[in-house]
Amino acid sequence: MCNLWRPNWWAAKGGERQWEILTKSVLQQDDLVIIRDMEKIIIFQDEKPHLDVLAQEALWRRKKDTLTLQGGVEVQGRTEEFWLRSDVLIHSGADSTLTSPGPVQMRWGGLRIGADEMIYESESGLLHLLGGVVIEDGELKWGLKRAVYDLNRDILDFYGHIVLETEAEAGDEEK
Repeated sequence: MCNLWRPNWWAAKGGERQWEILTKSVLQQDDLVIIRDMEKIIIFQDEKPHLDVLAQEALWRRKKDTLTLQGGVEVQGRTEEFWLRSDVLIHSGADSTLTSPGPVQMRWGGLRIGADEMIYESESGLLHLLGGVVIEDGELKWGLKRAVYDLNRDILDFYGHIVLETEAEAGDEEK
């Protein structure tokens, strides 16, 4: 095990940068690189910064080319409209995806959106929200199976049956 001082860490695929981390502390043990005290995490698309990420810890498994970000992970898009939060995000270099295997919360265009899991395809810019998708707009709440957000075009599409959930006020019952 050795403790390294290297301010920038990054991974590339086909010569194009996929992610970059500016950090003050790196610990390497065999194939595992543990990155803490991170100042900046950037996910790239077409060699351009695409997403800014905050996390408490990153675990990079070099041979598998996976970067696991954990500890209150927050993702901010290039516009103020998009924000996402998860406990764990996994970046896979093999297929250029960013995945949340657990619940995510997202804000977009004034909407609050939750889902059981998320897969972001960085090459296409499509973010798939899967399972138990709930969209809240003020007092209105919709449930559906799947939603897809196109980060490049800033468009959110809904799939499956949409169920509108409302709460009855006391005294609003039929007599």
